[in-house]
Amino acid sequence: GICTDKVGNILVCDNQCKYRIHMLDPDGVFLRFLLSKDDGILEPLGLCIDDCNNLWLGQRGKEFVSVFKYNTHVNENLYM
Repeated sequence: GICTDKVGNILVCDNQCKYRIHMLDPDGVFLRFLLSKDDGILEPLGLCIDDCNNLWLGQRGKEFVSVFKYNTHVNENLYM
């Protein structure tokens, strides 16, 4: 899965290897990992950000969608 936030950052699911969510700037330059297996995600498949800045994440094998508060500041963490 892939989506963009309000400021144009690109969020990408890595469901093949490390099971992370990558954050890229609008030019495609890597900024940071937003979420990983350490945060309890496994095989992320789809994601989107709603108008209230919630990050919705679908994962293989889970019967629910995870929702995280998304913040565009690179140095701040997401929380569930």
